[in-house]
Amino acid sequence: MKFAQLLVSLALIALLIWLNQAFGGDGAPAFGGLSWVGWVSILLVVAGVAGIVIINDSAQAFGFFGSRGQNIALLADVRMLQPDELRELGLIKYKGPDYPHPVIFPDRCIGCQACVDACPHDVLAIVGGVAASVAPDLCMEDTACQAECPVNPKACIVINTTKEVRSLPAPLRDGGTYQTNVPGCYIIGDVSGVPLIKNAVKEGFEVIGQITAELKAAPEEPKAQYDVAIIGIGPGGASAAAAAQDAQLRYIGIEQEKILTTIE
Repeated sequence: MKFAQLLVSLALIALLIWLNQAFGGDGAPAFGGLSWVGWVSILLVVAGVAGIVIINDSAQAFGFFGSRGQNIALLADVRMLQPDELRELGLIKYKGPDYPHPVIFPDRCIGCQACVDACPHDVLAIVGGVAASVAPDLCMEDTACQAECPVNPKACIVINTTKEVRSLPAPLRDGGTYQTNVPGCYIIGDVSGVPLIKNAVKEGFEVIGQITAELKAAPEEPKAQYDVAIIGIGPGGASAAAAAQDAQLRYIGIEQEKILTTIE
């Protein structure tokens, strides 16, 4: 409890005691140790506090949705290149990919990296001191790079609105064996779309059993340094590592952050 909250609580208690002493009297009927004045005062205080909380939360909610609408309005529209922009790029007709992607004007770019930091999909990078589209097929058309570009006219423009965004290929998982359509690749835990830590731990144990059975049935590979590579040591990965240790498999665990970050 914060100090201010403690002071308010003590002040309310003192107020109730004073009201009870002032209006209760020795002959006044008491209900649960307080007179009717005390109970009415408590109800009024509770109603007042509830009203303040409701008003405050409502103001915050309206402020959030209002700012969200303003932020969305600030995002630039995806569009096609204009004739003068084509001339600036030295082109008669733009022959880019048939999906939304950013176009960089090198002469306008100041190399500030604002567009690179704004892109959540690692489409852009600084190459030779200016921004460059290094992975245009990953563009999801959110135009954050264009909105954050500080120069005028913009050095980064997301173009092409007539084509649909192509979805990237995703592995398909068999629910019984956890193996994907890529032989030897298994998916367990959060990345498989199955929630709850206990399910990830269960899948980690079961997938090692599946791999162990397949290794016993397969011919031995003398060049293999490891039997299993576990990518991501969350609950599922930790469970798989423990099961691999019990099964006496040669395994390696790879984690880019802290181990068991999911539990935190």
